[in-house]
Amino acid sequence: NVVVVRKADLAAIDEQIRAENAKLPEIERRHAAAKERSDELERASDTVTDRFGNTRRVQRNSERVIGEARVAVDRVVDEKRKLKQRVARLEREKVTAASTRTIVGKLDDGTAVQVDVDAPAMIALADELATGVKYNVAGVGRIVEGVLRVKPRTIVPAE
Repeated sequence: NVVVVRKADLAAIDEQIRAENAKLPEIERRHAAAKERSDELERASDTVTDRFGNTRRVQRNSERVIGEARVAVDRVVDEKRKLKQRVARLEREKVTAASTRTIVGKLDDGTAVQVDVDAPAMIALADELATGVKYNVAGVGRIVEGVLRVKPRTIVPAE
């Protein structure tokens, strides 16, 4: 029995993409500030003269302080990278969502079945399926987390 035919909500995915992209300017600002602080700490040095009259440059800040500033920059860069990865994943989901349908149903013995449809002809067929009607699905299946997931070859109404 077909319980429901689902397709992704493209408007919701677009909204998620906009929300993630809205975070980017703040991360860019924090990255610029952290990078500026790190560079400033690294450049800060004093010229000292020893008892023989030789001059040399000495870091004003310890390696620990400079290292902590670099780590702060790396953390912001990592956050920025993860944000861009999330946006890219959402963009990929948006592209595949337009050409994917998921049919959820139950077998006669009560086993949950999820049929993943991604071929254009099958999508047109899936969009026409009626809820509560029995169909015979032929294809390759596997059980994932207690749900039989099927990649269909054919979907025909049951006699």
